Amino acid sequence: MMGGVGGLNAVMLPLCALLCKVFLHGAGESGSDPRELLSEGATGCPPVELEAGRAAAPLKDRFVVAAPQTDRGWSGGRVGAFVDALLADASLRLEPDQVRPN
Repeated sequence: MMGGVGGLNAVMLPLCALLCKVFLHGAGESGSDPRELLSEGATGCPPVELEAGRAAAPLKDRFVVAAPQTDRGWSGGRVGAFVDALLADASLRLEPDQVRPN
């Protein structure tokens, strides 16, 4: 599922999980098109493996994977604001100790 969270584009997969993994992309996926997060160059990263159906069972069965996208690099403040937005989304039912940065 693609959408915006905390002012950033994001890919969120799947929503039937217990924990949250925040995946921060590399420079090759920078931009404003969240489909770039699932590009061939990102092979092996959690969003790509989930989308392709190749993710390990613990990842696909126990985690919400949030993959925000930026074209300005990752600062602690931007990552923190994204995590705060995830925690504020009541539909995700996340607790602060359930968010795992990657």
